[in-house]
Parts: sequence; C-alpha cells; structure tokens
Amino acid sequence: MRKQVWLNLVTGEFSSSWSPEKEQEWQGEKFYNEMMEKQIKSANETNWKLIEYECVNDPSFEFYGMMKIR
Repeated sequence: MRKQVWLNLVTGEFSSSWSPEKEQEWQGEKFYNEMMEKQIKSANETNWKLIEYECVNDPSFEFYGMMKIR
C-alpha cells in the first residue's frame, strides 16, 4: 500500500504517514484534493516535501512524527 509523508529538508523532521486512498474515502475526494493543493503550495515555500513511498519488505512500516534524518 502506498503512503505519503511530509519531510522538512531543513530540520530532517517527518510528519506521520497516511494512506491517500483512505484519507480520500474518509474526508471525501474533492475536499482532500483541495486541502492537499493548499498544503503543497504552502510547503514549497517552507522547505517541506511531500514524499510518496511503499516499503516492499514490510508493508506495516511507516514514518512517524518522532523520526528525524540526521
């Protein structure tokens, strides 16, 4: 299952991961897409990057807010 996470390039901090498909179901596709467009525009101005990933050997793996790249 593909997941998404925000990564701050300056601090190395992650947000918690989420499944875009599940979020679209929960919030409604139109609302979710509008929200993501706003977040992406804001993120480009503040060094946050939206990463989409899939862990091949451990489908339960997720990035979470306490993780950090050094």
